[in-house]
Amino acid sequence: MTPTSDLEALFPTKEAIPADFRPVPDETGLTLLIDGRSRRWDGPSGPIRSAVCVREADGRLSPLELGPGALASASEGREAVEAAARAWAGGRGEWPRASTGERIACMLDFVRRARPLREPVARALLWEVGKP
Repeated sequence: MTPTSDLEALFPTKEAIPADFRPVPDETGLTLLIDGRSRRWDGPSGPIRSAVCVREADGRLSPLELGPGALASASEGREAVEAAARAWAGGRGEWPRASTGERIACMLDFVRRARPLREPVARALLWEVGKP
């Protein structure tokens, strides 16, 4: 075997990844969060590919596809930046003026609502960046 094929042989096939850990492509990447609201992107999209490669039946290595991602335009980018600037309001927005107690309460609420998403988020990050 050549050094390249020795290296390629170290990569599993997608089917060899235990089912409990195998990535399941989803459409999370088609959700935009702008101005405090999430919305489904219905414009152009492209595949989100993992940093992790698998060996195909023909021996080639290819990155795992994790689902589609929004190919948002400069217009959506400007809209997001403008919404953030409005929210900050030069340091006079709702969050910058919130008391320490209000901020703590907000963060505790976030943690409470995010806790059930811990495992799916950790798995998504694992596959996206290729690190446990």
